[in-house]
Amino acid sequence: MRVLTLIVLAVLVVVAVVAFNRKWVTFDWANKDDSKSEATVTVDREKISEDVAAAKKSARQTFTRDAATTTVRGTVATVNNEMVQIRTADSQTVDVRLRPDTDVRRAEQRIKPGEIVVGDEVSVEADHGAQGQEARSITVLTKHKDS
Repeated sequence: MRVLTLIVLAVLVVVAVVAFNRKWVTFDWANKDDSKSEATVTVDREKISEDVAAAKKSARQTFTRDAATTTVRGTVATVNNEMVQIRTADSQTVDVRLRPDTDVRRAEQRIKPGEIVVGDEVSVEADHGAQGQEARSITVLTKHKDS
């Protein structure tokens, strides 16, 4: 029972620290006269809603994993010898540079980057490089019907 009480207390402390740090809750103290003081607690519901919405958006981002490696999934919009441009499900366009060691595969078989065509659905693992996202691997999930 003591452990459970300590855990609950620790969670409450963490929640309080986050609430004050994010400015969800503020305290104001005022002295009315020498014998009375007034404390006001303000809860900023709009700020809480904004932070929750931002957290949800962040969780749904196309980019996953850590800052060094990301995964982008979408349809090839343009492709050339240096770069693949991908249109994601949320209509964002992501440019990913090809590098000499980029592993490109279709149905478990290794293919050349030149075999990727506009309209292919791809999943790309990319590293953040000096010039933006650089493809570590590209997996072609489906081939466009016109090709």
